[in-house]
Amino acid sequence: MKQETSSQTINSRDQANQVKPSTVVTREVDYSGLFRLLEDAKVNDVLGFVNPHPDGNCGYRVVSLAVFDNEIAWIQVKKMMLATFTKYANTIFNTYGLNEAYTSKKSQSTKAPCLDDLSLWFDCYGCPQIVANTFNRLVILHATTPKVDKYDITWGENDGNVMYIKSTITFVPLFGLDLETMNNLIQLLFDNSLFI
Repeated sequence: MKQETSSQTINSRDQANQVKPSTVVTREVDYSGLFRLLEDAKVNDVLGFVNPHPDGNCGYRVVSLAVFDNEIAWIQVKKMMLATFTKYANTIFNTYGLNEAYTSKKSQSTKAPCLDDLSLWFDCYGCPQIVANTFNRLVILHATTPKVDKYDITWGENDGNVMYIKSTITFVPLFGLDLETMNNLIQLLFDNSLFI
């Protein structure tokens, strides 16, 4: 079930003309090797990726694609996230340790591109949880982190090549999961400071 957006909130024709369309990556056309970045146990669960416009708002654009079927509703996603965060800032999100000023600043910004201000970017901790609560859907975050240490206590001796630490985190709505949306989850891949 897709969320509906109002024409008052999004002027899609103007915004669509400013942004190049997203790149779709499938198993058959995976020239960038995105599937190898997933944990082996999860790779068969993902059919493809949509690589959004990389302007510092890619995390919000990915959520917009998953919820509204287009990435131009990213500002609407931010507004909805802010409403959810504000409603529960002093209760649930306070126990999460989310900074109210930081989260509000990030959610209120419509700056694009915002590559010069990391504080405006979709983060890997608070934002996926707020998305799960906002849209009452599971959010699965697949993350890869490059590691180039010559020696590491965990991994032992390394030949100096880049190793990728792969992880998957599931964010569950804290207000109760609607069983109808259980299979309509939002999957994000975070790699090299970009959400896909």
